[in-house]
Amino acid sequence: MQEKINAYISAFWSIVKVYFFWLAIFLMARIVFLFAFGKELEFSEHISEIFKAFIMGFRTDTMSISYFLILPFALSLGFFIVKGKSILLYKKVFNKFLLWYGVIITIIIVIGVVADFYYFSFFADHFNILVFDLFKDDTNAVLKSMWTDYPLIKIVLLLIIYSLIARFIIKRIGKTEINLVKNQGKFKLLVISILIVFTSMVLFFTGLRNSWGTFPLRMQNTGVSDNLFINKIGLNSFFCIQNAIAELKKQNINTNLEETIQRSGFGSISEINNNHLGTNELVDVTQFNDFLENNPPNVVFVMMESMSQYLMEYHSETLNLLGELEDILPECYVFKNFVSSSNTTINSLEEILLSSPLHPISQSTYREKGLSSSVALTFKNKGYQTSFFTGARLSWRNLENYLYKQYFEIVEGEKAIQKSISGATKSEWGLYDEFVFDRAINQLKENPNQQKFIFIMTTTNHTPYGVPLSYKPYPLSMDKDFEERLITDPLIAEKQLVTFQYANHYLGNFLKRIKSSDFGENTIVVITGDHARPNLFNFPNEELYKNYQVPLIIYVPQKYKPKYTVDTTRFGSHKDMFTSIIPLALSQAKYIRSGNNLLTADSDTTFFYGQNNHNFGFSKDGALYVKEKLYYTWKDSNFLGLEVLSNSITPELKRLNKKVRSHKAAMEILIKTDLKNQ
Repeated sequence: MQEKINAYISAFWSIVKVYFFWLAIFLMARIVFLFAFGKELEFSEHISEIFKAFIMGFRTDTMSISYFLILPFALSLGFFIVKGKSILLYKKVFNKFLLWYGVIITIIIVIGVVADFYYFSFFADHFNILVFDLFKDDTNAVLKSMWTDYPLIKIVLLLIIYSLIARFIIKRIGKTEINLVKNQGKFKLLVISILIVFTSMVLFFTGLRNSWGTFPLRMQNTGVSDNLFINKIGLNSFFCIQNAIAELKKQNINTNLEETIQRSGFGSISEINNNHLGTNELVDVTQFNDFLENNPPNVVFVMMESMSQYLMEYHSETLNLLGELEDILPECYVFKNFVSSSNTTINSLEEILLSSPLHPISQSTYREKGLSSSVALTFKNKGYQTSFFTGARLSWRNLENYLYKQYFEIVEGEKAIQKSISGATKSEWGLYDEFVFDRAINQLKENPNQQKFIFIMTTTNHTPYGVPLSYKPYPLSMDKDFEERLITDPLIAEKQLVTFQYANHYLGNFLKRIKSSDFGENTIVVITGDHARPNLFNFPNEELYKNYQVPLIIYVPQKYKPKYTVDTTRFGSHKDMFTSIIPLALSQAKYIRSGNNLLTADSDTTFFYGQNNHNFGFSKDGALYVKEKLYYTWKDSNFLGLEVLSNSITPELKRLNKKVRSHKAAMEILIKTDLKNQ
């Protein structure tokens, strides 16, 4: 046993030395990368952030190297299996294997960092999902470009040099002999072997995950700065390839229109569009309006994290879930028969911004393409300054790159806002909402003669729940009925309710500040949730719609309000928001009619409905699930409870079914046509 332990320790120490050798290669590559592409960077101003980027680089490099070392580590455990004289033979085989395996992986690492270096020089980014497109191009043309555009001979020479260096170093490493354990009893040897194997496994698996949390180190955790280039310093080619493969598995956008039409169940694009909106034209232009031509309003859109309508219904004096939002809601249009388009943040974001049912485009091979359906483009074309503010890290879902492609001129996340807002603090998911609202207020104050479209995405109301230490909650006393419905621990529920209250409170505070400001009479604010958070209660069939229910809140200054009473009992979803706001705010503006105008005076000919995940639909006539072929009708005229349809499907529900299916098909065709034509 003593000989086995010493042989294992020697092998493990050899593996550690190989790890440091490869780590040195990654470090040298990172330094070259910094000086090659960071020439415009003011080092003295960013020294602390660059240091953090190198620390992040150490983590990503360790993660990548650990994957390369899985096989040697597994083989090193074989020393505890072989017996007697076989240990010496196994040691020779192991050292030989480690030598040639190390040389081969060194070559792979050098190829990876060099290829990534030149990839960055062309795409201004590390390996991403676009790298897979290279294999779809003309192979001969790609090879010719590589030969003419890149110093392949020098690269080959570099590979030869590194392979010789690797062979020399790893050969010396393989000669490691450690006799740490001597003259111990059998029991002690057993304990020592268990401790050594356990410790080495803990170290190794820590390297593989690089995190003690729920998830291993992921791309969204790598941001250390509001400077895009500095955030790229900490990445390496293999970490990025691993992320690209994960994105590729999630995303497979097929732009074949015939397949889309066939799958939709309709016969043609014309039939799809006519079922969707009763017209063959999805592109529309708002009417000329002399007042709007001379007085274009600011438009602020707020996508609140997990803003569940069902929770808002529980608001009371003793269970205060709204904070200051309660004071301003009576002055707003509040649509409660409303659902989110999706049940995840990125999908809802793309549905709202782009009217896209294809997800996530931001991480697909089409990430570099600007879409004509972008709402930011509509405002930009009318001379608006377009901004996107979020408390999240912009590396999340590739927002830092993608939003610029979708016609946002200013894009700021956690790092940038933290710099501009003094004392800004954050939760696990990003800056607390109040500081993001502060940034938006500052933006509205700047250059008052410039009309602004601002999109805000909040993050605070997300598990793990928490609020700033300075926040003093309103009363939150759960009554017996509420507590009995809980499917989670009351203490956890209380944390969630405090966070929900905090988010609503500062949203209300934000609206009040806008209303009382110099720009208040010229600013429209639209608010909704990205999705509901139905994790406190289980909803029975009669309340199943509450799983998806989010509010739509619209604050409109007096001079922009419609001259008629708006029916806020109308049914809708995210698809209807900008189809409602653009005609209210812009004169002669070209836009995509993704849904209905909820603010229209026309109540007779419009079929108002909401849809979630392109499967659930509901309207004043009932609800349904398309895929499951389930149909429901309302119990009463107050739309407070559903019951399964026992009779034949009504004409209205058949129409709702077509609406849900045609909406998805129409938007898919719109986006795919856009993608194909670019």
